[in-house]
Amino acid sequence: MSDNRFDTMVRALGYKSVRSFASQLGINPQVFYDLASGKVKRLNPQISTRIKTMHPEVSVGWLITGEGSMFEGNSAQNNGSGLVINGNNNINSPIDNRHYYSDSPDVLRAQVEQMDNLLKEKEERIREKDAQIREKDAQIREKDAQIAKLLNILANK
Repeated sequence: MSDNRFDTMVRALGYKSVRSFASQLGINPQVFYDLASGKVKRLNPQISTRIKTMHPEVSVGWLITGEGSMFEGNSAQNNGSGLVINGNNNINSPIDNRHYYSDSPDVLRAQVEQMDNLLKEKEERIREKDAQIREKDAQIREKDAQIAKLLNILANK
């Protein structure tokens, strides 16, 4: 993925820098620098979800694969500096001009993979919470036993 497509997206969304964009997302900007340099090959699904939440106009398929249009649909995006990016024709932009179809197999596979990763993360969090609940239940049983002993001592006096 060694490219600067995230620089282009950041500018198209009206941010002054990758750093300011990353700050808005609450992540370290190094993530985007590592993607641009090729050090990291894929965007973390949690980060793409954050981007999509903050900017629903950004195409998930483009975020994941880098292919197709940066923005969903046919609406033009203007970053405030005159750069207009259209869902079908990217004007004055180095963005790939190939048409993007959200039902293409590669995009669908990437979306399924992203959802699988999110599901695995959620399942892991559920397992952690279940373990915490079991631990708390054991603590409650222990406290109940202590209370019963104290009540028994008080009853015998």
